[in-house]
Amino acid sequence: RLEAARRDAQAPRGDGGAADATDAAASSALAAELENVRQQKAEAVEKEEYGLASELRTQERVLEERLKSAQTGGSGAAVQEGDAARAALRLLDAAPTLEALAPSLDPGVASCAGGASPGLLEAVASDLKA
Repeated sequence: RLEAARRDAQAPRGDGGAADATDAAASSALAAELENVRQQKAEAVEKEEYGLASELRTQERVLEERLKSAQTGGSGAAVQEGDAARAALRLLDAAPTLEALAPSLDPGVASCAGGASPGLLEAVASDLKA
């Protein structure tokens, strides 16, 4: 599964007007989702629901990384494998559990990870460090 996800992430992207418009729309949608998560987190803190606020902070970090990636990758610049691995490791470090990370994952990745064992995050982190 990890190798398939890696191949998908490294697949070349087409460029052109339609792709640029799609990238801009995706960035806009991510920015809106990020703002929504930030508002939910603030409300959770205000209500002293710190467990929920922690999960929302994890989602916020994931969305920030995805937005950053969409903004740099959407311009046609290739994201270097090392940079992608470091970004993925930061997300894994920020996520206490797979369940906390799952809502912010790409749907394909989330479905692969859905029935995974509890050690998946450690295995992925170990593979990324290699």
